[in-house]
Amino acid sequence: MHLLYLAALMLYLLGGLVFVIGCGGVALVSPRFRPGAFRAAASLLGTYPGVFLYQFLSLPLMMLMFIGGMILVSLPPLTGSPEAIIVWVGICFVTFGGVSVAGFSSGWRVVSHALRERPWWMALRRDSVVSVILGLSQTSVARWILSWRLFARSTEATTALSVVRWWELRRIPFNLMVGAVGVLTLGVVSWARIQSQVDGTNVLLLPETPYLIAAILVYGVMANLCYTVGWLAELALARLIRGSTAEFASITCALGFGFSILLTGCPGLLGLVLWTVQRIPD
Repeated sequence: MHLLYLAALMLYLLGGLVFVIGCGGVALVSPRFRPGAFRAAASLLGTYPGVFLYQFLSLPLMMLMFIGGMILVSLPPLTGSPEAIIVWVGICFVTFGGVSVAGFSSGWRVVSHALRERPWWMALRRDSVVSVILGLSQTSVARWILSWRLFARSTEATTALSVVRWWELRRIPFNLMVGAVGVLTLGVVSWARIQSQVDGTNVLLLPETPYLIAAILVYGVMANLCYTVGWLAELALARLIRGSTAEFASITCALGFGFSILLTGCPGLLGLVLWTVQRIPD
């Protein structure tokens, strides 16, 4: 499942890069179309926070759907039915894809509106999900999390270099946290796989070691590419609003950390659930 997600994410990132480069080429060649090219590139960059935000919010629901489906196919008359498992996994993927499309649309729409109206923050308030997030960010728990040194910005970043520096200083703790969760997840999945082999169920199928190592490396690269989108989006927003982006940076960074950690830990939790479900007596 993670490999399919990584493949789709890679296409999304590469497609976006080609699109932005194309817009830059149009802006260089034809000054007449420069404003439109900039708006299109900025709107595309806005889709990345939108997609990841919607995916982050949908993770608990997706996990519940997947767990519920695995429990359902463990009970008669669907016990162990490959067709039922494929159908349920397909439903989960289609639902997650729909959420991602909604996030893409939301991100594009918000930036497009922000480019046309003032004050720009009214465009954020137009989106119901983003409006809820902004409201939640004002709660005491959220303010406490955002005040952590990891996410807080003590001084305003006034140049592009200072924005990039702020984000890059947090790349090391990002990799350490995600890597630690990844090692724990790999350990849990490996343990559950061994236990399933001992029990004779063999429900957890991992790829051969070389492919597994390659998948882990690809996952790490993709996670860092997604992290880079953070400061790219902030630079685009800073040019758009000509004002402070400190709160955007703190919220986006915190959500990015949380989404990456949850996504990395999903296989471990799902592995335990599958192993537990298979031990339920018929």
